[in-house]
Amino acid sequence: MDRMGWWRCFGCFHLPHQKVKGGALCALLAYCQAPFLRMAAWSGVVRIRSGWVWVGLWVFGFVVVAGLACTTPEDPKKDDPKKDPPIVQGQTIERRWNYRIIAGISMGGGMAAMVGLRNHDKFDIIGTLGGPNDHTYLLHFIQSMLGNGFCDLNKIQEAAKAGTINEASAYCNQSLPKARFPFEIVSDFNNWYYDDAGGNWNRNAMIRVVQDLIFALGNPSYQNPESTYYPPGIPNNWRDQPDRCNNPIRLKNFRHHVYNPDGKYDVITFCDGTSERSGTYRADKPEEHTASTEIILAVDINGNGKRDYGEPIILTPYEPYEDVGTDGCPDDREDGKGGCVPVGQKGVGGDDPNKDNYHPITNPKGTQGNMTRDEGEPFQDNGLDGVPNTKDFGEGDGKFTMTRGFENFMAHDPHTLVGKMTPDQLARLNVYIDGGIRDLFNFHVTGMNLLGAIRAKTSDLRLAVLHERFVSLMPDAKGPFDANKVDWSTKGQHLYIQYGDPNASPEKIAAGDGDHIHGVDGMINRVLAFFSYVSHHLPDPDTNRIDFDKEKKEGDVQHFFYESKALKRQNIYSVVLPPGFHAEPNKRYPVIYFGHGYGMDGPGMASLLAVGAGLMKEGQLTKMIGVSVHGSCERIYPDPENPKRLRSEKAEACHKGSFYVDNKGFSGSDGPQMESAFFEVVSEVEKRYGDRIRKPETRIYKLPIPATK
Repeated sequence: MDRMGWWRCFGCFHLPHQKVKGGALCALLAYCQAPFLRMAAWSGVVRIRSGWVWVGLWVFGFVVVAGLACTTPEDPKKDDPKKDPPIVQGQTIERRWNYRIIAGISMGGGMAAMVGLRNHDKFDIIGTLGGPNDHTYLLHFIQSMLGNGFCDLNKIQEAAKAGTINEASAYCNQSLPKARFPFEIVSDFNNWYYDDAGGNWNRNAMIRVVQDLIFALGNPSYQNPESTYYPPGIPNNWRDQPDRCNNPIRLKNFRHHVYNPDGKYDVITFCDGTSERSGTYRADKPEEHTASTEIILAVDINGNGKRDYGEPIILTPYEPYEDVGTDGCPDDREDGKGGCVPVGQKGVGGDDPNKDNYHPITNPKGTQGNMTRDEGEPFQDNGLDGVPNTKDFGEGDGKFTMTRGFENFMAHDPHTLVGKMTPDQLARLNVYIDGGIRDLFNFHVTGMNLLGAIRAKTSDLRLAVLHERFVSLMPDAKGPFDANKVDWSTKGQHLYIQYGDPNASPEKIAAGDGDHIHGVDGMINRVLAFFSYVSHHLPDPDTNRIDFDKEKKEGDVQHFFYESKALKRQNIYSVVLPPGFHAEPNKRYPVIYFGHGYGMDGPGMASLLAVGAGLMKEGQLTKMIGVSVHGSCERIYPDPENPKRLRSEKAEACHKGSFYVDNKGFSGSDGPQMESAFFEVVSEVEKRYGDRIRKPETRIYKLPIPATK
């Protein structure tokens, strides 16, 4: 496929990859003609292929230069008692700096959180913008909402006998749990929330995204000794089989404590999907169910070999447990002293007597309802199927059992990783998070929960702050947003910006307010706020104005290739050098490694870094070496007939995105090893520019908290 038509210079010029010289010029034009370019960027949005981070690049690019932006912190929440004396404004600490930043958008934001926190000693600043950055909540959302909504077994059986199991009356989505957080999107299996922010996120697209996530980290819902991807009983070559929708695999005696306790019904593979721009399962259009789900199974109550509307899917990620907190009892049995009254008796009453109900902002150390099984919480030691005396995996071993896929998700879970860090380790990092209140993936909730993990670990809650909307960062909490006017020294060391206007008009919501992208101007604010935050926190930021040396490609996107041992093929990374790089040969720079969104690629995302270089030229951002890290399922290579042009071909079994981890693949080791490839890129960059990269050092760091009133 010829890539020339896809990633242009954000719509300014039709420049193919081999020239990508328009970045700095586009930045200048955007700076001078921002209103016109906003319209140009918006008109271009519809022409870029969809992706988890979709198109934003045109938008990102052009208008990024139009201005820098930000928010004002909320009042500190009530803190837990601390033994250490409170931090005062101006207080400093000694801090080790490596001069590496890791950041990204959407899937790339997940990369920044996962890779950054798994290797927190190697980075200084982590920027996770609208991505899957809290697996604890993400898996809870998938399992309790996207995979839920079914009636109890008796009602389903009655519907099967009556011949109405494929009708809405056989479904009970009204029994789903209510939203726990503001703007949390509640979905159920037959009614996934639909949004077109960045693409057509219908059922087919959502199935592919979840399949790629599981291809990367392993299937959390089943224990299969033969595969880390497929449920047990499904062969590793299932994807290669013809006509899977009409020839499902039937599994006998597959038990589930709720929907198949005696193994009476067959459990089957099934197909799903729709051609519509919708997340709704259409029982009346079986001809559109052409997407094999592959990674989940359904109980075939009526035995017709299809999943009918009311038939449940089954998930067995861990042994059933009660998320009541380490006190071991729910609120109605709490005694108000941290203990429980005997079963059958009522507790002292009131709202959360033992003060253990989890909330990421107000009670981040709470264990009741924290979506994690903590020591002391009751569980059924009956194995993953939850049925006693079946000798299922984990039964009777005296410990809480999870699937190996679930364990690997947790090994890469930013929330869990923060929980394992010491306060000193966290103190030498800055973590920047954002998420939109109308994000279809609920990434605003994952971001809030990641902030909660940080708040549970930090020495002072004022260092980890939620900011509601970018405008709240401004000195008077009024717009318009201008990142150049934000005083980051009072906004917190770790922060989560929850963007979107709760009172937005229908027209603004339709234009993207608070969604996965946040519209044209909103996306600009997202990018500029992060880069401005980075510029403030790095020691000795270099914001002197200096022109590009265009003959030496400063500010241009340059592509480099190397032979990757991790991927067993050639890999690409893209670099943008800052202005003045060659005029000041003794100057050293930090390096930012940036990941792209689902469905995008590294060379395309590099154009965003070129726009950032334009802001460095104007003295609005500190100068950095920008590196765009490729993480799609395609191999990008020079066109043999025109080496200045890039081409691509499918190289991996994933659909569109690797999520930048060492992928488990089908068998546990046959997926692309993308985290390993990431550090190969780091090594390549440091070999190429080693004497121009700032060396690690210990510096005094002023803690960014508001003045004590």
